[in-house]
Amino acid sequence: MKNVKENVKINRGATAIARQSLSKPAKYFLKKGIFNKNLSILDYGCGKGFDVETLKNEGFDIKGYEPFASDKFLEKPIGKFDIVVNNYVLNVVEIPEERKKIVKELKKLGKKVYISVRSDKKSIKPTWKKFGDGFITPKKKKKKIYDVESLKEEFGNDIKILVSDSIGITFEI
Repeated sequence: MKNVKENVKINRGATAIARQSLSKPAKYFLKKGIFNKNLSILDYGCGKGFDVETLKNEGFDIKGYEPFASDKFLEKPIGKFDIVVNNYVLNVVEIPEERKKIVKELKKLGKKVYISVRSDKKSIKPTWKKFGDGFITPKKKKKKIYDVESLKEEFGNDIKILVSDSIGITFEI
């Protein structure tokens, strides 16, 4: 794969997908009892907001924040939430220092922070070009595919892996 060296404008908002059902991380949090109607939840980087709207309709105290893919969830969160989730966001942030800054912000906002990242190396397409520590697609979407080792290298050995499978890794930090 050829490494892209030119200054490329990444389209972060284009990575948000329209969902018809809850995301895999949201289903996991519900199944394990991590999401509870008595807790305040922030979905930081909620994309088009399907998880937020669905859970809110089910009686959960949940807010969404999405600065790139939606004009519905632009209000910057303030205060402290019982739980902050960040699902498949760090994969699309092209600058490692910015990913660390986001994680620092998540820790300020949440008593407990759960992050999910993509780990599906089989999803890498021949049309993707090497870009920094990940890839860029023809539609200018940044993709970083993690494994447990690269997560610990980037965010520290004290992260607690909750799920690691062929699609994604969910961890507590």
